[in-house]
Formats: sequence, structure tokens, C-alpha cells
Amino acid sequence: MKNNCTVFANAKINIHLEVVGKRENGYHDISSVFQSVTLNDRLDIALNSSGEVSVLCEGAEIVGENLAKLAAERFLGRAGLELGAEITLKKNIPLSAGLGGGSADAAAVLYGLNTMTDFPLEKDDLSEIALSLGADVPFCLFGGIKRAEGLGERLTDIAVKDECFVILIKQHKKQSTGQMYNLVDSLEKGEAVTERVVNALEGDDKIALKKYCRNDFLAVSDDKAELEKIICNLYESGAFLAGLSGSGPTVFALFENEPRKETISELKNLYKEVYLCKTADCGVETE
Repeated sequence: MKNNCTVFANAKINIHLEVVGKRENGYHDISSVFQSVTLNDRLDIALNSSGEVSVLCEGAEIVGENLAKLAAERFLGRAGLELGAEITLKKNIPLSAGLGGGSADAAAVLYGLNTMTDFPLEKDDLSEIALSLGADVPFCLFGGIKRAEGLGERLTDIAVKDECFVILIKQHKKQSTGQMYNLVDSLEKGEAVTERVVNALEGDDKIALKKYCRNDFLAVSDDKAELEKIICNLYESGAFLAGLSGSGPTVFALFENEPRKETISELKNLYKEVYLCKTADCGVETE
């Protein structure tokens, strides 16, 4: 057993997102494509004998429930380990951005603790804990690129070989996701095209990918016109695909080749937060 571990929690983007419908319990089914990216948070985890879990967050103030702390408590309880943990979390993924930062941190804690304690839990156990923490956490635990259905927990691998460069732009404040779901419910449902998106990805058909990819939340965003301008600007900058991630407000763009430094500088002059990263084949990485 190791007493210390450093893990990196990769953010995620939604290359494509359809809201399929609303369940009786109020939750929504989606049909989406999730992609991990190398913009990540760093978590330093230290085990102790206190039986308590603490989280020190550097770089941002987390408001509300701390998923990293909950993940540690549920893991230790499920594994039957009478241990405590001190977690130092350095935030690099922006908060309330549609990038799954909190979910990624929770997944990294589960992965890190399981590794440190000689793998007391199997994959299915980890997935069960992950889902109890949030619909995005199971994907963040394994990452890569996957088709996501149901609440986002039913995951299917997509065969994509080449990594891409990614630009992320966060320009606006987060809109209530619950409110956006309610607004999407009032819209006429578009054609289901996730299968075509997956086929385009696996066939490296960038024309079809641009044609079929969409995000249903874009239509109901308070900042729709401005977000569309950012997306258009990214296409003009050489992206082969650009769109809204999650319920926003972050816009993503995929590039075959590394964008020119001049392009990044121009975007940083225009927008508040601009990040350059790459697609990743996993949700959690170790030092």
C-alpha cells in the first residue's frame, strides 16, 4: 500500500449532445459523445489513520458539495478501510464551465485511492460508486472518447485513432442547467443523429461530422448569438469542428494540427479564458 499518490483529472467535452427526453423522476436521457482532454486538475492524496477526509482546494473556491471528498468517503467505506485521507486539489479546469471538472476530480480520487490501496475494488464497484456521485463520473473514471446514453452512464467505446488539438473558450457565466433542460423540453425534437456522428468519427469523415454534430442546449442559451459568433470565429481559425460543451458556457474547437501562436494570441485578446490542450485517451492520469 502506498501512502501518497498524485493523480491528474482530465476535463471532458461533449462533441455532440442530444437531449432525448425526460423521465418521470425529472431526470433527462441524453445521447452524446464524450471526449477527454488534457486540461486537468492535480490531486495530491495522502492516506492517514484519522478516519477523516479533508480537501484543500488551491486555485478556486468550491461552492456546495465537494465531490472529491464524497468520493473518498464512499470509496473507503465500500472498501472497508478504516483510514483517512488528505487531498490537496489544484484547480486548473474552470468551474461551472460545462467541462465536468467536479466529476473529473471525483473520478480521480476513486482511481487514486484504489491504486494506493492495492485495488480492493473491482471495475464494477468503482463504476457503481462513480454513478452515485454523478452521471458524468463513470465516464471521467475511464475517459477517452465514448458514446454516452441514458443519464450519461451507459458508455460505448468509439474507435478513433488520431489525437487532435483542442481550444476551449469560456466567455460567459454559467446558466442554470435545470432551466436549460426545461427550455429544451419545450422544443420540437430534432432528428436523432448520434449514430451518424459515431460513424463519422470512426470513418474520419470530417464533413459529415460537422454536418451532424449538434448540442441541443445551444438553441436555448441566453448567449446563443454570441456563442455562435465564437464558434464561427473558431471555424475561421482552422477548426474542423466547433461547438458548445455540455450546457455551456464553454465552446470547444478541434484542430488536426497545432494552432498557430498568432491564432492563440488573437483569441486571448478577444476572449476572457482561452485554453489550448489535446484530446486524451483516458480520464485519469498518474504522475
